[in-house]
Amino acid sequence: MNISYVHPTPVFDYTPPASLNAVRGSIERGCRHCLMGEILTDPGAWYFHSHPSTSVRRRNSLSLLSSKPYIVYLGGKKGISADTLTTTHYDLLVKATGSMEVASAAMIYSYKYVFSGFSARLTKEQADKLSRMPEVLSVHPNRVRRLFTTRSWDFLGLPIDAESKAASLLSKHRILDEDSSDVIIGVLDTGIWPESKSFRDDGMKPVPAKWKGSCVNDPKTNASVVVHCNRKLIGAKYYRAGLSPNASVAYSNPRDFDGHGTGTASIGAGMAVANASMEGLASGIARGGLRSARISAYKKLDTVSYKACTGGWRLLFKRTEHYQSRHYKGVSILAAWSSGSVAMDPNGTFVRTNFAIASGTSFACPHATGTAAFVKSIHPSWSPAAIKSAIMTTARYLDNTGKPITESDGSPGDSFSIGAGVIQPMKAIDPGLVYETAILDYILYLCSIGYSSKQVQNITGDTATSCPDGTSTPASLNYPSIGFNISVVKSATIPRTVTNVGDASSIYKARVEAPSDLRLSITVSPQELKFLNQGEKLSFNVTISLSSSKEPIASNPWAFSSLTWDDGKHSVRSPIAVAIS
Repeated sequence: MNISYVHPTPVFDYTPPASLNAVRGSIERGCRHCLMGEILTDPGAWYFHSHPSTSVRRRNSLSLLSSKPYIVYLGGKKGISADTLTTTHYDLLVKATGSMEVASAAMIYSYKYVFSGFSARLTKEQADKLSRMPEVLSVHPNRVRRLFTTRSWDFLGLPIDAESKAASLLSKHRILDEDSSDVIIGVLDTGIWPESKSFRDDGMKPVPAKWKGSCVNDPKTNASVVVHCNRKLIGAKYYRAGLSPNASVAYSNPRDFDGHGTGTASIGAGMAVANASMEGLASGIARGGLRSARISAYKKLDTVSYKACTGGWRLLFKRTEHYQSRHYKGVSILAAWSSGSVAMDPNGTFVRTNFAIASGTSFACPHATGTAAFVKSIHPSWSPAAIKSAIMTTARYLDNTGKPITESDGSPGDSFSIGAGVIQPMKAIDPGLVYETAILDYILYLCSIGYSSKQVQNITGDTATSCPDGTSTPASLNYPSIGFNISVVKSATIPRTVTNVGDASSIYKARVEAPSDLRLSITVSPQELKFLNQGEKLSFNVTISLSSSKEPIASNPWAFSSLTWDDGKHSVRSPIAVAIS
């Protein structure tokens, strides 16, 4: 029987039932083109039978629907070999199921090293039969324990009083601008549910006079669903051009009838809400990264397309699909939700709720957005490039044991799987050095990747702009990471410039991580950067060479390394990825 994973988003024209038990009933009646209701390992996953019109009638399919994982415990090993224990486990399972064929299909794991036992998919009758066998000490149904949290910002090191702590920490560097907290986060998503407690405006100052936005509603919108602004939600618009004139009322104003936009907005800038939970799960304080930020919501994505639109964020991070996760697997985030929508709880039931639990790229993104807004609130004069640099170069690339972050299968992570690392907002406000990128840098970058002078002029709107005859390469863009293809030219020198935003007088020393391929040599010149003033800029070169005299240590066409500038207080790390074949 072929089974494939399906994300718990409704497919085709299928309408989610009230519960997964309803799905099970439809399968057992032999319906076609519907989802299997039995949860095999994860209450957040559904499974789709590849041949529902025929296979659902088979006894194995019905057995699958009526069985679930059990853990059978036999006690200590008692000096018995692992192979003998495994044989014993199968013998017991054959007695319970009636045949070796069924037993083999039912067996999940045989536990034979620390204790004796096994896990298997069993019907209640089979589990009861096993529990009565003298060799068996206990039989327990497996319970899926998913991690739910309202503490994602705590995990990233951003305490609830971060804004006051940051202001105190950096007061010696500059006089804080009284209006620095007037950061506005624009949320382009499925709209917003303005009545959520996450968007109340308690204690917020009046909206700045320079703000020209507003909350826009269709004149025909029913008064009960009109979106009203306050000092927190200062703008809300919707875009329905291209939709049918008879489109649902859900599209006639910025109100969120899906939940996704409300969730992302609350993670980025939501007010603190005590005792938040979904049906009692993940109880705690739900809050955004920058609670003092204003929100302007734009209803731009419909409930069919938004999932496909979440991969192109400009502050890039690895996609975090539920089954191809590059973040900490299984940890879901509690966030505000639209009361006009439903969310699936861990038991598989669709409920209306003020807070919902979810994970994935869409909920990773607002953590990056909230961090950027937090840095901007402390450094209002910093450019987007400087903020991005600060977030990347201060990211944590070690796990909680002090070892490099790994893939979910335990293999070493690299720049393509973990990026710069795990965001650390409190460190990002004091990065020491930043990689600034000016307009000219981007123009040279466009020229280096093949744009003509005319094309660049069309982009910049400046007819005086032209591409110089030079040796600029894409790698020359003053970016906080380095990527280069060394397979064509065996040696290259890449320039970088850093700006001192830390202590006025400071000395940074370069440290290069040994490349993952021994044929690669990476050197930095100069090895020291001596700053005398804040805002001072110093340049250095990174030379990458490939030696053909050494055999490669792996078949990977990419090699990875990193460059860190350290002054004893700040560590400014840049990942390096080099194509070697």
